[in-house]
Amino acid sequence: MLGGEHSLTASSVKAHNEKYSNLSILHFDAHSDLRDSYEGSKYSHACTMSRVAEINPNIIQVGIRAQCKEETDLSKNKGIKTFYSREIKMGMYGDNWQEIIARNLSENVYNNI
Repeated sequence: MLGGEHSLTASSVKAHNEKYSNLSILHFDAHSDLRDSYEGSKYSHACTMSRVAEINPNIIQVGIRAQCKEETDLSKNKGIKTFYSREIKMGMYGDNWQEIIARNLSENVYNNI
């Protein structure tokens, strides 16, 4: 599945989750999109990964630079692994940070860019 507006992601993940066992969701973004609702909508672009986490919380987020407390709390409660852009840039994961991310993924991966 390539492209598409953020609001399409949850239904696509749902279909892949039903087809493939042990699915990981790899999410590259500057924002974690884990709000429960935004501007009165549970299906806003800012809520996409929150809807995905209801389907499958096996989410690895990469490059996040902005996250509110609500999103941080949900991430911790659901066990979502987040590789913040600042930590990557500061070298907190070393030179092989991509390998660390890959080790956190299951055999089947849905890539959400």
